[in-house]
Amino acid sequence: FFGTIHYTSAGNPAKYAERIKEAGVRVIHKVSNLREGKKAEGAGVDAVVAMGYEAGGIIGRSGISSFCLIPELADNLNIPVIAAGGIADARGFAAAMILGAEGVEIGTRLLATKECPVPGKIKEAVLKSTCDSTIVLESPVVMRVLRPELTGSDSPAPAGQVSGIIKEILSVKEVIERIVDQKFVEF
Repeated sequence: FFGTIHYTSAGNPAKYAERIKEAGVRVIHKVSNLREGKKAEGAGVDAVVAMGYEAGGIIGRSGISSFCLIPELADNLNIPVIAAGGIADARGFAAAMILGAEGVEIGTRLLATKECPVPGKIKEAVLKSTCDSTIVLESPVVMRVLRPELTGSDSPAPAGQVSGIIKEILSVKEVIERIVDQKFVEF
């Protein structure tokens, strides 16, 4: 899956997919339920990202967890499924692969890295978090964020429920190496 990739979300990818693909760019569309996945596949996207409800940032309104969404999409679509939501280490990666994903998208774990340009107080808030340290805001979009009392800010700090298992700030290289080196399951 090489070359230029364009992500789309929150709408009908049919509006753009054909034009984007004509430019030689692959299209990956973020979905939060099977109906959206089938619509994206029908629009000709190259893959979908299964955004579980536990993911950070803008999430769908479906309320479906990654554990249910990934296998449902994998069983019903003929395009690759990329897992997103709840993946911070080798265990999450292995689970996503076992559930039928062909790849993963990692967000919150990379938020708490040395290279991430967010304020230090956000990274520290992630380290202090438990898995119930996030809330879902409903307006103007559905978004999972850290509880404001953790960040000391009125501005939303997008982060997923997986914050609860992140206990140290690492480099991106260290995060990836730990995921690759820790073999919980042989595929």
